[in-house]
Amino acid sequence: MDVQTQLEGFLYPAMTRFLFVGIRVSTVMVLLPFLGSGAIAARIRAALAVTLSAFMCAIYHPPAAELLKVNWVSIALSEAMIGLALGLSVQFVFEAAQVAGQVCGLQMGHSLESLIDPTTQAQSPAIAIFYYLIATSIFLRLDVHHWLLRALSGSFEYLPPGSLMTNKAVVEEMLRASATMLSVGVQIAAPLILSALMIDLALGFIGRASPQLPVMLIGISVKDLLGVAMIGATLAFWPNQFEGHFERAIRAGEHMLRLAH
Repeated sequence: MDVQTQLEGFLYPAMTRFLFVGIRVSTVMVLLPFLGSGAIAARIRAALAVTLSAFMCAIYHPPAAELLKVNWVSIALSEAMIGLALGLSVQFVFEAAQVAGQVCGLQMGHSLESLIDPTTQAQSPAIAIFYYLIATSIFLRLDVHHWLLRALSGSFEYLPPGSLMTNKAVVEEMLRASATMLSVGVQIAAPLILSALMIDLALGFIGRASPQLPVMLIGISVKDLLGVAMIGATLAFWPNQFEGHFERAIRAGEHMLRLAH
């Protein structure tokens, strides 16, 4: 009986700790681009989440009395919200890349062209998929997933499971982070938007001066070629640009969690 009691006293805290850590880690993993996409087998994603949770368990050491009096449902929901805040803060940058791709595709006349997105298995505009894949490549090249994992491990120090307190400041910060999605998308698409505007003005003057010219037909080809040239010219600046966006996104996620403490 003593052995059974000692075993239960060891297994219950260990399983409870692993469960709470696993919920937070799994929620972040689901929202991570590439690692949480359908392009990777579910078994591999599950194994990666379990492995990361096992490593994170070494960080979280709650008192034994806390685990015995724990409210599983409320803590599980709070852990999911914490992972959601961290994951969404980075996911907003990728959504911004897709917004930029949709805007650029509209300017280039490719808004009706759609492909199956390999990461989400959904049908999306071709240019939006291209922008999303480039952002994913930069994400992996800069090791931003390592930054996110460091932020995740650090969150257990200042926000242990069960200590989440949602308030007005957290909601405002989340809304502010989501609002940056549109502004970042416009920043990414700004060179092509400005160049397309200049082409429209030039073609408008040409059409005004020579009504016989098929300006509409010429404009489609010119804007298409100009769009491809602008994308190729600006790709060299994307790594530095996205690095800043990713840094701000992770800081915003950590700021939300600190506000919820």
